[in-house]
Amino acid sequence: MRKSKTTLIITPHVLPPMLVRICRKTAPVLLVIRAVTLVLLLFGIKIWFSSAVSGTLVFFLYDIVLIASLVGCIHFPKRWLYVLPGILAAGILLVYGMNLAAYQKDVQTFVFESETDSRTLVVEERSYLFSGTTTFYNQAGPFLVKTGQTIKCDDGYQTLRNAKKQVDFTETGVTFSYVDEQGNVLERVTIDR
Repeated sequence: MRKSKTTLIITPHVLPPMLVRICRKTAPVLLVIRAVTLVLLLFGIKIWFSSAVSGTLVFFLYDIVLIASLVGCIHFPKRWLYVLPGILAAGILLVYGMNLAAYQKDVQTFVFESETDSRTLVVEERSYLFSGTTTFYNQAGPFLVKTGQTIKCDDGYQTLRNAKKQVDFTETGVTFSYVDEQGNVLERVTIDR
């Protein structure tokens, strides 16, 4: 009686030529768009989707598509070499995703609109353990422009986070305040127009 051995062999397949052509046409465009968004971030400008949709999550998904199209552009003479960029891409996305999960977990976004004109102030609160920052952006269409004003907090950031937020739009700018239950101002920032 003959014993049968079951072996699982994973063999990578060469990508179909049509997929390679599509990847070679789309990858440079996707790469240029991502480079432009990174340059905008250097100047303190973010693309604004909404307070419900995290821009970081959208760009994480975008980067998955970008990496997949870049891997699809590669032509290796041997089939088994396709595994290497796939493993590298999976590692990069794993580290990127873990970083995203760790630093985007405690982010809250608040939108304040002026009643007299079309100005909009977007406030982003981030917390890390017992500290955090509040960053202010002016909304200009689909973009958020960083104002240069931030509130950095050490221990006790949770009391600021739970405080009432008060925004006063004036002709010269915006005054943002954290106010406690007794009406005392805990922190105040004035943002020029």
